[in-house]
Amino acid sequence: MLETFGNHSALIGYEPVNEPWWNTDLAALSAFYRDVRKLVQQFAPQAYFVFHDSFRPTAPEWKVLFDDYTKVAMDHHGYMAFEGYKQDGNVTEVCEHWDRDNNDIELLTPHFEVWKGEWSFSLDVCAHWLQGFNYQQQVQSSQCTKVECPKLYFDCPSNSKFDCEVDKSIDVNGPFGINQWNNS
Repeated sequence: MLETFGNHSALIGYEPVNEPWWNTDLAALSAFYRDVRKLVQQFAPQAYFVFHDSFRPTAPEWKVLFDDYTKVAMDHHGYMAFEGYKQDGNVTEVCEHWDRDNNDIELLTPHFEVWKGEWSFSLDVCAHWLQGFNYQQQVQSSQCTKVECPKLYFDCPSNSKFDCEVDKSIDVNGPFGINQWNNS
């Protein structure tokens, strides 16, 4: 991928793996990150090397991962959706959680940039693919409602080789995991 697209003007960062498990061996993960960063520097020198914190943002290994942190950013997913907040709940609790998470990662910002990524700002799992496509492992903290399927955000020419239409007559598209949506 880096050989083919590394010099593309749209490439601003490359993250080789999303959300490695929190039990992943940090020595092996760190070695992998070092190897991939060399490839990013070789094939996409304009791009950031982005690494996920493996759900351990304060691990001391991150501070010694590289000798030089130029164009390096940590991807931190400080999910609030799994904290059990109600959408109409206590704003103070949400802000306090956010502050605690920020205090943890601010210890790292002298070393490298920390990006809060993915669904970090979500307060509930409604209408999100958190924990897998239509999986819904997590108990919803508020009643989810169906919304109209959005309009396409791009133009699809009539002579396109792709089918750009969305069948809006389908109630809810599958596949489903073990816990189906309980929307009414």
